[in-house]
Amino acid sequence: MKETQTIKVAAPWGLSHYIPLNGFHPLYRALFDQAPQNIIINSTDNVKINKELIKDPACFNDFFKLVKQDKIKLKNQKLNSIGRAHQEFFWSPNRVATEAISGDIEFHHTAPFPSMTRPFVFHCESFAPVLFPLAEQGDNKFIKKIKEIRDYYSSIFKHKYCLGIFSHIPETIESFKLFFNDPEIEKKLFHSKIGLSRYHFDGVTAEQKSSVSKPTFLFINSANQNPGNFTKRGGHLVLRFWKEFKNSGRDGLLIFRCSRPDRSELERLGVDMDFVESEIGKSIIWSEVYLNNYEINKLVAKANFFLLPSASLHSVSIMQAMKLGTVPVVTDALGVDTYVTKDKDGIVLKGMKAAIWKKDPVTGLLIDDYSKIHNIDNDLLIQMTEEIFKVLDNTDLYNKLSRNAVETAAAKFSGEAFSTEFWGKLSELYAAGKDIEKSDTCLDRKKIFDRYLMDQQSFKRAFTSPTQPMRRLYTGQNLVAEMTGAFIQMFGTPKMNLNDWSVFAAPSGSGGPSLCYENTLNDLKGAYIYRQDLGSLENNVVVKILKFYIRNDKTLSFLLKLAGLPRLQASRIINYLRFTYGNNGMAADVELSGEGIRGFNIIRYFFKYYAIPQSEGGFFLERIKNNEYSRSFSGITYLTTVAKVKRNVSLEEAAMLEAPNEVHPKLVFENFHGFNIIEFNGSFYGISQLDGAFDLEKIENDGYRTSFTGSTLLEVKKSINSYKKQK
Repeated sequence: MKETQTIKVAAPWGLSHYIPLNGFHPLYRALFDQAPQNIIINSTDNVKINKELIKDPACFNDFFKLVKQDKIKLKNQKLNSIGRAHQEFFWSPNRVATEAISGDIEFHHTAPFPSMTRPFVFHCESFAPVLFPLAEQGDNKFIKKIKEIRDYYSSIFKHKYCLGIFSHIPETIESFKLFFNDPEIEKKLFHSKIGLSRYHFDGVTAEQKSSVSKPTFLFINSANQNPGNFTKRGGHLVLRFWKEFKNSGRDGLLIFRCSRPDRSELERLGVDMDFVESEIGKSIIWSEVYLNNYEINKLVAKANFFLLPSASLHSVSIMQAMKLGTVPVVTDALGVDTYVTKDKDGIVLKGMKAAIWKKDPVTGLLIDDYSKIHNIDNDLLIQMTEEIFKVLDNTDLYNKLSRNAVETAAAKFSGEAFSTEFWGKLSELYAAGKDIEKSDTCLDRKKIFDRYLMDQQSFKRAFTSPTQPMRRLYTGQNLVAEMTGAFIQMFGTPKMNLNDWSVFAAPSGSGGPSLCYENTLNDLKGAYIYRQDLGSLENNVVVKILKFYIRNDKTLSFLLKLAGLPRLQASRIINYLRFTYGNNGMAADVELSGEGIRGFNIIRYFFKYYAIPQSEGGFFLERIKNNEYSRSFSGITYLTTVAKVKRNVSLEEAAMLEAPNEVHPKLVFENFHGFNIIEFNGSFYGISQLDGAFDLEKIENDGYRTSFTGSTLLEVKKSINSYKKQK
């Protein structure tokens, strides 16, 4: 019998560019847990690397030299705007780390970021995210630059190093064919199975459900509890359905596990929030706390119905529900028919696919537009109510759907079958391409990270942990976030760019905060309870001098470099100064990215971009949340946010917006401890009632006996309260 060749696979999913792409997504866990013996998967362990960097940064000198070389190389490369945007998002430390993880082959998912120094395979669910960060699901206006985008990504997928492109969704395979229209790429396309790891359900099995005379319904949001996904996942429809359910005289329980969105937004979408709030704690249980994988599985196992009237496919949620005999209630979003069959193993609401998916006349691609998801809310609500009531009134029908869901999951969504087929095909492709010459710059031989690779237990933590940073603790002085199996501690709440979450950010001198990574909360040994290093830094002469330079990190870095301090120690001092003297470390990461785009300014706030009218004052996140701007748009990239503005604001309307209306002061609170509080041009001002009318020039010239200024009403109220206490 011929011996199977061992293949080492590099999976760089713990690097920062995978954060928006949900690196260790449970969709792929079976490929790790149930891989055949000849497949060895390597991925960097950020906890091990962080400990080594703190103990002996010199261990990574070779790595940082390569990063420096890569930055120079990228600067000198002749790339068009598409290629440069893609490569700059990839980021030099990520690119070098991807190349330096030992492996015969690289494995990437969702969006391709290969090092292009050795063979790679790619797996994805939907087509639009493949073009990330140039496009995102629900906002696919990349068609306007179709030639440049197609040419750039063709160079990746046509390359000899690309061995195969896999998807379990037939429409995604078809989209690759239509978009690229290239026989070389087409022959690399393969349909894969899909399934959840058997360990995904550790300790949980399908349970006896409660009677449908008093059913339990469950709605969950993303693993990151991102309130921005609430309506896209159909949470507003669930709340509207629940009013119909209660008004019908039925009894039951609705469980929400997600962050609670803004009241005004839900009311705008037809939700009766007075009814909802009257039912919370009675028929509605709303949990906003983070629940781990086991706890979520227990909730799913107990529920009769899993409510997911979503605009898009959520594969893991559907498979999870069906495996545990919970009847899924879904829309006919693209790809859902791969999982659920109407009236056989679930309830399928019609109309979402037709409403938001249109065929592009140029490429033939199906393009989704999330701006249209609410056009069919009323129709979906009617279907949802009728279909669920029909099942509730027929116990035999409910039992059939529940039983068939379990049988479908067992037959179609086996993690072992998914893993066996995928790795088997990869082994074939690797054997066929084993003579492909590797790049001269391939870093396999350097084995930079061989001492810092994840073990089986680390993979388990990564796949059951949030895939994006989630705040787990904040003491008022220290913050602890969890991501991909690591608990990450930092001073205060510093501004965090995407790459600042990288274990390499602070050591590479990018200006990111100093972070401490541990496998568990207990491993932090309570360090988050107090301000680390305060004792040693409080009376430090260097600190006493440098505290006057906290407004300029570059000046700080330069001075600390002159002082000859090691990089990590310098970073720790900078963070200490920011925290202690710099507004308690609470400064937000806000940047004006674009100005005057059809009457709108584009502001980057942490990872997201927002567009607000130029004529309506400054940017405040609370005003976005409370819908206090006449209109606003948002997106995960600058280009998609600009595209939303241009799609929704005509040139004629822009001409009107660019001629701002006169702004008048507005009294928002009268006689607050003897002060009137006025809003003017996005700011709030408190002046004594004894000082007469509001005059901005008088405020700026200290013409009032006492006045207060703030970016929010609450900020001014707090200032007045403090003033009164001192009096």
